[in-house]
Amino acid sequence: MLDREEVRGLLEAVVLVVPCNACGQELEVTLGQVAGSHDALCAGCLARGESECPAMAYARLLDRETIEGLAAAWAQLQEHARRAGGRVLIRPLPEGA
Repeated sequence: MLDREEVRGLLEAVVLVVPCNACGQELEVTLGQVAGSHDALCAGCLARGESECPAMAYARLLDRETIEGLAAAWAQLQEHARRAGGRVLIRPLPEGA
């Protein structure tokens, strides 16, 4: 099982690249930001829309269950690798990939 720090590291390593609705430029949003947005909304954010609460915009990018599924799959990969005497790494993609 992943500890909280390992989950945070995984979620900060995975980035969604999405277009900005206002200007069209690409924005990079980590899964950590999306998960944090879900946490803020669950804590009872009283904003009425995305303009008042950026967390609403991030939270709609990906549902909490998908993020939790990724964390669970990562934990399973790590466990299988550990049993084989190895480990699992995320390597940065080369530029332009």
